[in-house]
Amino acid sequence: MMNELNKIDTGPISQDEWNLIKPHLPDIWKMFYQLLFETGIRVSEGLNLKFTDLVIASEDLQELEYTITFQRLKKRKKTYATLYISKMLFYSIQKLPYSNNPNSFIFTGKPQYIYNTPYSRVTAWKTLEKARRLARIKRKLHPHSFRHGFGKRVAEIEGLTALDSLHLVKNLLGLSSLEYAGRYSKMADSTALDYQKRLI
Repeated sequence: MMNELNKIDTGPISQDEWNLIKPHLPDIWKMFYQLLFETGIRVSEGLNLKFTDLVIASEDLQELEYTITFQRLKKRKKTYATLYISKMLFYSIQKLPYSNNPNSFIFTGKPQYIYNTPYSRVTAWKTLEKARRLARIKRKLHPHSFRHGFGKRVAEIEGLTALDSLHLVKNLLGLSSLEYAGRYSKMADSTALDYQKRLI
């Protein structure tokens, strides 16, 4: 019983859980975990972001799009991806007092140094754990829960076929195969494998 209580749960974080945790996070960590919630990027990918990675794009002048460009850290080849973030998150990050240094890491404890370093993954986890306890959420969440939560929300988008759902999850999360994407999908594992077989 004790082991069950201490077990870290990487299962998907829900919108309700995120709403409970958010008020208990310092502002910089609120931004960090909002970024993970909106994009599903890995913790290390988020921590390695610099201000130069924030880009405002526009197809036309009527509607601006707010994006981050980052390196996928689990790929064998050096690959980059671009994902959308909310306008509110974009400008919250831009308002950080050290944002005038474009080569600075966004999520750093030492912004005053020219050659600063990002927070560690351990610090990210401990900060989330403290907020979880204050929010009185029983299960021990892990930062990776945000990635799984994003994948689950993508897989549950209405109007997608099962195969489209798999491809969307695979592309947005930068997964290496449809088999991994099947973890997030509404479909059973056997159905996911059937779809994969059709691609061979």
